[in-house]
Amino acid sequence: MSQGRVYEGVERFQNGRQNVSDDHQRGRPVSVATETVKQLIERQIHDYRRVTIVKISVAFNMSHGCAYSIVHDDLGYGKVCSSWVPRQLSDDHKCARQTICQEHLDRLLVKEILFSIEL
Repeated sequence: MSQGRVYEGVERFQNGRQNVSDDHQRGRPVSVATETVKQLIERQIHDYRRVTIVKISVAFNMSHGCAYSIVHDDLGYGKVCSSWVPRQLSDDHKCARQTICQEHLDRLLVKEILFSIEL
């Protein structure tokens, strides 16, 4: 705590204050991360995958950090080659990836068998 804050506290107690807890604040800051806003941001990303965090924050009148948190943490998107893509693969993508990997393994085994026959 700074020296100025200590002096302010001492002055308050000298003026008759008896409570050491903080004064009641006007209210809690309003959160802009509502479900409606999250759905609108997700729709904007689906419509234009190259949208930036800055454009999202300006469009929805929120801070850069709040827009980043919604896109990355809540919606689960990450930037890949300047396009937003979901961080997790769908079941179709996983199946296609497994099929391609299996084809590569089969091709490699065929080459190894042919190479061992030639020796």
